[in-house]
Order: sequence, then C-alpha cells, then structure tokens
Amino acid sequence: MAKPINLPADYVAKHMEKVRNELSGRNYKIDKLKLSIPLESDDRRAIVYFTLKAWTKMNALVRDFKTEVQWHGIADRICENQFIVQDLLIFPHEATEVSVVSDAMEYKEWRDNLDLDTFTRLRFHGHSHVNMRVIPSQIDDEYRRGKLNNFANPTQEDDYFYIFAILNKRGDIDCQIYDITNNARYDDNEVFIDILLEDDSYLSSFVEEVRDVVREPIPKTKSIVNNANQKTINSNVKEAS
Repeated sequence: MAKPINLPADYVAKHMEKVRNELSGRNYKIDKLKLSIPLESDDRRAIVYFTLKAWTKMNALVRDFKTEVQWHGIADRICENQFIVQDLLIFPHEATEVSVVSDAMEYKEWRDNLDLDTFTRLRFHGHSHVNMRVIPSQIDDEYRRGKLNNFANPTQEDDYFYIFAILNKRGDIDCQIYDITNNARYDDNEVFIDILLEDDSYLSSFVEEVRDVVREPIPKTKSIVNNANQKTINSNVKEAS
C-alpha cells in the first residue's frame, strides 16, 4: 500500500484536533502523553523494469565483488506508477565487506563531468549487502534522506522520483521508490520488478509461458502408499512366525 511522502493539509488538521482534545483533558495520573497516529495508505503499487543491459550489469557487480559495491542508474518514468532503469553508472568509491564510502570532492568531480541529460536522469541508486540481509541500515536511511532532500517541491513541469535497491549474493532484492511528484512512497512489498528483454518482451511473460509447458508429476495417493506399507508389515509378521 503506497504511503504519502507529504501529509495532506486536511489529514494534518484532523490529527491536530485529536492532539488538542487529548491535551485538553484532565489527566491526573499521567506524566507523559503518547499519541500514535497511523499513516493512511492506498492501494497503489509500482513496477520497476530493468533493461537486460542494466539487470546483467547489476547482478554481475553483486556476484563478482567480495565487498559491497554501489552504483547509480539512469531511470525514466513510463507512466504514473511504472519506471524503467536503462543503464548503470559506477562512480568512484571505497568498499569493504560492510560499507561503501565516497569522497565528496571525487564524487562531485565525477558528477560534474556528466552531460545534463544523464545527470537529470540519475534517479536510481543501488548497492550490495554481500551475504547479509537486504534490509536498509541506518546509514542507508541517512543516505536516502540526503538524496531526497536535493529535490525541491515539484511544479507542474518537474518530475521527481528516486528508486533505491539493495541486493545480496543470495539473489534477494529490496526496492523502494519515492515518487515525490505523485506524493507516494512504495516500499518493497508494493514494488514489482520485471526485466525488459532484447525483443521487447518481458521476463515475467516468458516464465508464465513456461508454466503452461512444465508440470510436476502427480503424487501417488496416500491410501495406495499405506496399503503397500501394510502388505510389507503383514509379510514380515508371517516370516517371523
């Protein structure tokens, strides 16, 4: 369920009234007042497509580096809730088995050498967690906040979004999308990932076609297996007697 990035004014006003009512009550034995305000969500979901080129590069980095490794990606919006990562770009950084660190000046020099079209389409960041789980760490969250803070409030001409992903060598992937233009945050369970193949078909379609061809054998019924076991037991009893 997509969650809002910026809370609507009516939502804020409604819950401010709730806070006002709670604070106005007579609480004789309460030293602290804790309020839990749930974020409203909707049924929107998103799709991130990867070109075969981008997908192959990304998985090769995760597979072939013993350390963590990070990258940017050139990404475009297809429609409101669909995005595509076209290619990857690797920027200078130091990597260990548990961290990736970029020198600020070195990164700025790399970024400043990009042409304007490439720079404005750098809307994807991914990195490897090697053999660890793909849950974002506190450092990952801070990095994401820093990236998102670079965007101003969008106008009608702006299209602001950013995609983040974490992968590991087991093939796990966590993907999160911040769609600032449409005020939607898509967490991992709201993001579907698919691969655009060279013939403009999708990997998910290929897999579905294969499901119609490959079938599993029908297991023998339990009663037949039990009867066979019972015959063996009876035979052993007769031999013993």
